[in-house]
Amino acid sequence: MLLLGIIHSRAAAAVGTGLDAVQAGDAAWATGDRRGARAAWRAAAEGEHPAAVAMAELRLLFVSGNLGLAVHGPRADAALARCPAADPWCRLAAADRELLPARLGLPGDRGAAAAQ
Repeated sequence: MLLLGIIHSRAAAAVGTGLDAVQAGDAAWATGDRRGARAAWRAAAEGEHPAAVAMAELRLLFVSGNLGLAVHGPRADAALARCPAADPWCRLAAADRELLPARLGLPGDRGAAAAQ
């Protein structure tokens, strides 16, 4: 996630609402601030950009209990469905969709992530 945070930090301001909060959550997570990460990702999940919403919801899987899969997974998928395929942030969010759940032992397709 640190690499994704670095990528986000370079261009989040140019994209719009939510991506800065995703980056802030990633930075908090990297320093061990789980509460700060959760708060930032929740804020990003309320954003307007569907890529930011998807990224935030996927990250919330890490700080949610068992019911998080039933809540955040479908929300992430719904946000990705609203994402224009040509939008580079949406492509990054689609890669996140394949990579992040795999860190929890869930199915993911690294080939699909790399193709994004």
